[in-house]
Amino acid sequence: MAILVPVAVVLARSRLAVYLYWVAYHLAVVRALPAYAEAWFDSVWPGTVSWLLLGLVCAVPWTLFWTRSQEQGRTVVMVILGFLIALLPPIAAVAPGHPLVAWGFVLQGWGWGGLVFGAMLTGYAAAVIRTKQPKVAWAMIGAGALALWLWGATVPQLPMRSVGMLHPIGTKFGKPPANDEEMVTRLEKVGTIVRRLAANPDFAGSVLVFPETTLGRYDDTFAPILRGEILAPAREAGIHLVLGMEVKNKAGERYNVATLFRADQTMQSVAQRQPAVVSMWAPWRAGSFSADWTRDATLRLNKDIDLRVVVCYEEFLPFVHLLDEARGHYIAKVVMSNNWAASSMGLPIVQRQHTEGMARLFGRTVVRAENLPIS
Repeated sequence: MAILVPVAVVLARSRLAVYLYWVAYHLAVVRALPAYAEAWFDSVWPGTVSWLLLGLVCAVPWTLFWTRSQEQGRTVVMVILGFLIALLPPIAAVAPGHPLVAWGFVLQGWGWGGLVFGAMLTGYAAAVIRTKQPKVAWAMIGAGALALWLWGATVPQLPMRSVGMLHPIGTKFGKPPANDEEMVTRLEKVGTIVRRLAANPDFAGSVLVFPETTLGRYDDTFAPILRGEILAPAREAGIHLVLGMEVKNKAGERYNVATLFRADQTMQSVAQRQPAVVSMWAPWRAGSFSADWTRDATLRLNKDIDLRVVVCYEEFLPFVHLLDEARGHYIAKVVMSNNWAASSMGLPIVQRQHTEGMARLFGRTVVRAENLPIS
């Protein structure tokens, strides 16, 4: 349905109406955010304010490029510009629900051509709709929505489970460890999973992918437990591990990282490019996580196998997925998600669908490890 939103909005009679339309749309996409953030912050207000601000900001590019002109060529150009500008930073850092995600389900495997075609067809459809009488225009939009809904109901969900040697580990650990005792318990739980799978010869030589921040705020104090409980049994079975954790560098900067522990005892870490706004990335306050969209999120298992890592909040951001594609060849997309604060599956499902749409657009294999609340 997101495909038709920029088409329908051209029927608005004023720029204010366009703005309010887009605000409502973006708020609806992440309508479960206030409840999610309430669990994160232990207060309803930060999440509610963040949710409202998100809607107010995300509506800006579409509103700026709205035009009153009835000239078809101008309408086409302005809608395409809105489509593209809404994909780019800084709006891209906070803009869920971009129509490109929905186009991915329709234009499967089209890749960059799908981006161009989707933007152009959106602009053309908007221009055509604008020339019709209101009743005819809304009838056409309604027919298009029904057709897309019926077609979407026939599309099976993209598997994001084990593929070849890649095995995502779903957990219900709940929130990250808050103190040393909880950290030790978490390491032991992960170790139990690793030892169980290491005992199965089918997992020899495999890659086990754990969710974001599985090890919480990790530091070298816990290295002996990590080596003994987790890395040793994995190494003996020839298993590689990808573990999520939060770390600090010597300057005190915080990073949300995915670390690959290879069976040959070498390791590599990649940092999340865009941590969640407000809850993690808040440059106006001390202790904010680092953000850098130029980071390479490639984990290299060996000279033949490159994996692109998408960490949790980044799933919502099509531009991050486009950056991965711009970097060239890779074998699979590795997604590490942590939805421990979800009071329902509403937001996690929307988050997953963003990754699915972009993966379909580029014909990518995805393995997705997710942590959920304790049940």
